[in-house]
Amino acid sequence: MNLIPTLSVIGCGRLGKTITRLFHEKQVFQIVDILNRSLKSSDEAVRFVGAGRPIDRISNLEKVDVILISAADASIKSIAHELRRTGSHDSAIIFHASGALSYHILDSLAERGALTASVHPMVTFSDPERATQDVPGSYCSIEGHPDARKFLGDAFRNIGSNPFDLGDVSKSQYHAAAVFVSNYVTAVVHTGLDIFTQVGFDREHWLKVLQPGIASIVNSLFQEGTVASLTGPISRGDVNVIEGHLKALKTNSPENLDLYRHLALATVPISREKGLAASESLNKIEELLRLPEFKTASKWGSGWAVWLLVFDPIGI
Repeated sequence: MNLIPTLSVIGCGRLGKTITRLFHEKQVFQIVDILNRSLKSSDEAVRFVGAGRPIDRISNLEKVDVILISAADASIKSIAHELRRTGSHDSAIIFHASGALSYHILDSLAERGALTASVHPMVTFSDPERATQDVPGSYCSIEGHPDARKFLGDAFRNIGSNPFDLGDVSKSQYHAAAVFVSNYVTAVVHTGLDIFTQVGFDREHWLKVLQPGIASIVNSLFQEGTVASLTGPISRGDVNVIEGHLKALKTNSPENLDLYRHLALATVPISREKGLAASESLNKIEELLRLPEFKTASKWGSGWAVWLLVFDPIGI
């Protein structure tokens, strides 16, 4: 390989732009081509990264040492087959950044000699500019060919990430867990804000009010663990408070009643493990949460995925 390995990117969206810019700024790779669906999109990505040539066809990719595929999950397999058809990248390290898909989706390239892998940065990429500050100190999971894992592990360490070997696990289960503790945190807060606005004031007011409490919960969670940091009525076994919640939601916010029930039911075992509430009280709470009168046909449906880290923002 060259003194500075060469890298091209296919599907340079928010994740791709963030990672590629860091690779460029830290001189981990020489950025060669950036390929998006349109030249306009590719050019925008090039400007953000600060390097690279914008292209819109796989056939225009120059031969490079490493290819990052950070396109949508549904496109990765077809991109791999198209790369294979070119016959120009059989000796490259080729990896994708999907959290849900195994590196085996690139097997068509591995059959031709490419070293394949997947690297999933465990960071939120909603804002690429901010994400460039969040990647250093974060973690990323790696799976794939041993040589590719070692090479990419070193590359991600050079931009401040902490890679770990994911091993032979179900990527879908791993990714579901990641979604629980990231995307569904947003969903729970969003729903809570909906309910708060029914009480009064707007969402901006409640976000401001809740920020210190939520920050405190997050700090406690990582310092003390999920069990010790659990607060609120279920941690105390307060049956009357839970009944009051259910009645209020049934009257004023019935579309969120099933979600509340599922989250509360998931909280009961955590409370049992904590050991503060009487077992009899927790049994009564479970019975209450399963009463037919509090089961509704809500927008969430009975199969809504349960976020296990239920919190009481002000600990009362």
